[in-house]
Amino acid sequence: MFANTVKPRLKGRAMLVRYADDFVIGFAREDDARRVLAVLSKRFANYSLSLHPTKTRLVAFGQPRQ
Repeated sequence: MFANTVKPRLKGRAMLVRYADDFVIGFAREDDARRVLAVLSKRFANYSLSLHPTKTRLVAFGQPRQ
């Protein structure tokens, strides 16, 4: 789903890392992250799945200082 449905709609780069039944998605652009987060729970509901409310959040990352 991520490679075929999500990535083609993004403005920037993104990557998905899976851990058993969890995952992390890294986005180059905050607006892409916010759009995906807004629709992800609706898409999961189509498969009788849900996002864990305390584990689902946006975390800002930046370039490391030198």
